[in-house]
Amino acid sequence: MHKAHFNGKYDSSKSKLFMLLVDNANTWFSPREMHSILGVPVESLRWQCRRLHNARPPYIRRRLIGDKWHQDCYQYGLGARGMRWYVNAMAAGLPRERYMQEIRAWQRQRDGIKNE
Repeated sequence: MHKAHFNGKYDSSKSKLFMLLVDNANTWFSPREMHSILGVPVESLRWQCRRLHNARPPYIRRRLIGDKWHQDCYQYGLGARGMRWYVNAMAAGLPRERYMQEIRAWQRQRDGIKNE
């Protein structure tokens, strides 16, 4: 039986991605916008979004914005399977508060706010 864990960078970035999408279920985000909010590296977000969209059925939805010559030509939104993943992850002990602290710390650093 598989036991859920949230120890590595991959688990952290995937969980933060789903936290953002669940909290903003009707909003679309580009990987660059997600990076600005979450602090997860852009390349990691691009890879994860592509992987989670290509799963069958997809965890997240994708839409084209612009043209194929721009890097951020896709935006992503929450899919039904992604919501199920998040609910199951919360039941398995997803450390939401720890991730929220990491996100807030990233945003303070991004905005140039000194530690309080």
